[in-house]
Amino acid sequence: SRQPISPFQRTEMENGRARHRRHTRVHPVHAHVSFVLDREQYDVYQRFCSIDLNGYAGWFLMAMNGPGGLKLRKVRWLLPVPREERIPGDLWRVSGELESMSDE
Repeated sequence: SRQPISPFQRTEMENGRARHRRHTRVHPVHAHVSFVLDREQYDVYQRFCSIDLNGYAGWFLMAMNGPGGLKLRKVRWLLPVPREERIPGDLWRVSGELESMSDE
């Protein structure tokens, strides 16, 4: 499921109403993802995350469903790093939360 995060910042005032102001033009959207990989795919995924993503920190393109349907979106893993667990059949399940920006 997609979870939009507010682009507004709230400031409490000593007198009067709190102020809301736009912090950014775009807002992050968080999505929980889970996928299953075989042994070979998992090895490629591990190298990709450790080398290309600089230890899960970098942005990458991933096909995700959202407004406008399924399309490539620029995403990154949120902390903590994704959970990777071995499941029967020499398979690996990777699950975690990704962040993308609303206009990307």
